[in-house]
Amino acid sequence: MKYARHLLWGGVTLLAGCAALPSALTATHQASLQIMPQVIAGRHVQASLAEGYTASDIHHFKVRLDKLAGDGVDPQQTPIVVTGEGSAANKGLTITSLASNTTYRLTAFAYKAADEGAESLINDPASSSVDVPVGTGLNAGYKTLPVALINKLFSGTATGSLSLTEGQFITLPTQVKYGALVTTLPATGYDTPYTVVYDSSGNLFFTSYNRIYKMDSSGVVTLFAGSSITGETDSDNPFQATFTNLQGITIDPSNNLYVSDNRLLRKITPQGKVTTLAGSYASGDNNSGTGNVARFGNMFGLAADAAGNVYGADIDYNKIRKFTPSGNLMSMSTIAGNGGTTELHGPTGLARDNDGNLYVADAAHARICKLRYNGSGFDPLVTIAGGTFGGTDGQGTSASIRYARTLTLLKNGSLMFTDEDGPFNTYVRLLSPSGRVSTVAGGAIGNGGFPGPFWGYVDGRGSEAGLSLSYGAAAHPTDGTVVMTDLFNGRLRKVSF
Repeated sequence: MKYARHLLWGGVTLLAGCAALPSALTATHQASLQIMPQVIAGRHVQASLAEGYTASDIHHFKVRLDKLAGDGVDPQQTPIVVTGEGSAANKGLTITSLASNTTYRLTAFAYKAADEGAESLINDPASSSVDVPVGTGLNAGYKTLPVALINKLFSGTATGSLSLTEGQFITLPTQVKYGALVTTLPATGYDTPYTVVYDSSGNLFFTSYNRIYKMDSSGVVTLFAGSSITGETDSDNPFQATFTNLQGITIDPSNNLYVSDNRLLRKITPQGKVTTLAGSYASGDNNSGTGNVARFGNMFGLAADAAGNVYGADIDYNKIRKFTPSGNLMSMSTIAGNGGTTELHGPTGLARDNDGNLYVADAAHARICKLRYNGSGFDPLVTIAGGTFGGTDGQGTSASIRYARTLTLLKNGSLMFTDEDGPFNTYVRLLSPSGRVSTVAGGAIGNGGFPGPFWGYVDGRGSEAGLSLSYGAAAHPTDGTVVMTDLFNGRLRKVSF
């Protein structure tokens, strides 16, 4: 669970037993159970205070009834699930056709939105459970099902007024610890890990100089493509293919990988076949071209869509490129940037949402900008955050940004980006759907003015964490965490919100 674990306790009053049932129902030994939600508002106050969810935040809830057998749930029985609106606290729910003289385990699940994903769950089910014996007759038994609401994730300055992601404010008299937790994955010692991407099964792929590695969901790392030899050789055998200087990486819904390799765009199928789609090692720039006629620079930010199109942030020529399938090759076009520094300057990170909009980390302009997809093409670039140099949190363009590098879209609609304050000091920041920029991790400085015991390699929460330069980050497909590269430490870092 991504939220702070200070619990708010509510309750659901249960009325167990049988009403005056028809003779046919009595003969089959069935019973009914009435659930009267009584969620209690309030908060659990501690030093690390965070605003808590209340009954008004509940969009709907579910109650699951598992039939017990012995000391646990009967695996042969299908759970009964009932749903109620948040307003059901005043109405109650009635479940009929339950087996009499049977004990059920009731577990509550409270959601803040119609979506029932992990982002919407606002209680702790493990602490929201009770066993209820359902008997027979007219004598009713009463018990309470606790609904343990969790605290809201918050971020902001470490003292005074804390800005909550839910848009509320609280004032604290003392300093508190807050923010995202940064840890280091077991995979270490890789040469220049630039960028990362997840597939739909939770496998992580990352680029490291002239190799692509795969980390499975259990943390085991294996070589996926490339070798110790540098070059530009395509091959059906991924270990006979060669790469020169891998940078960006992305993936399409069919789990095809696309990488930028110096000035080439290359594809690796799930089976490991490597082909070159566009570009040439020869330097140069043009706005369009197919295959090796296309000329573009280095691209750290890549994104792909379901139609097989690939988008790239060209940091050398300050352009956003689009690559469209053309037989066994790709045709390149330019959708933003004029080649100078007035429109884009050092675009690095790139992300795409489900509506086809593109988001660009425009590093040297200290901003995050958006290319809105209008159904047939893209509208002009619009600044949605930053535009002035600095590290001040705030709303939209009132926030200031240093050098935004990595950019990735989270499941809740927020954009996470890394903000570089020199190559050995990087901050993790969030741009919420409402446009607020918040710093959630980074900035730890060690002895001699250098960050951490290595180049920024410090695990911790919020400002206790230290990170070096990162060019790539990827959101896990289900659990809400993010893995980012730590270039100068040769490590992969995990960010938990």
